[in-house]
Amino acid sequence: MKEYHLKVNGHDYVVTLKSLAGDRAELEVDGEGYVVDIQSIHRKGTPKRRPSPSAQRGPTEHVGHPPPPPDLRAVGFADHITAPIPGVILEVFVKEGDPVEAGTALLKMEAMKMENVIAAPRAGKVAKLHVKAGDTVGQGREMVELE
Repeated sequence: MKEYHLKVNGHDYVVTLKSLAGDRAELEVDGEGYVVDIQSIHRKGTPKRRPSPSAQRGPTEHVGHPPPPPDLRAVGFADHITAPIPGVILEVFVKEGDPVEAGTALLKMEAMKMENVIAAPRAGKVAKLHVKAGDTVGQGREMVELE
């Protein structure tokens, strides 16, 4: 892990690089976790390199602070809730057949040494649970199906 002390538009930030793999980095900004897609990498005196051909290319946008983390209620499609990042399921709060409202906590997973509560993106009924406590999940794995 590398730690950086940055000053952006007069504000000080502590950025910790937790991991870097291909075109994706996991980092912490002032104690808050983020997963970012890297557009390009440039070190002073070296030509720019792109982490992978699949990285999206587009106009550069300068921001004063990193964007907020993704809304974990919206991960996946409205009917299929998937793992936002690799992790381990710590607790499942619902069972098949349970009615849920938008924002209802479905399960808790640990990822990058942080606990994340995955919430329902909409109201509905739990049609199928694809995970249980103790399961290891990869990014994109379906965890809960709503009807």
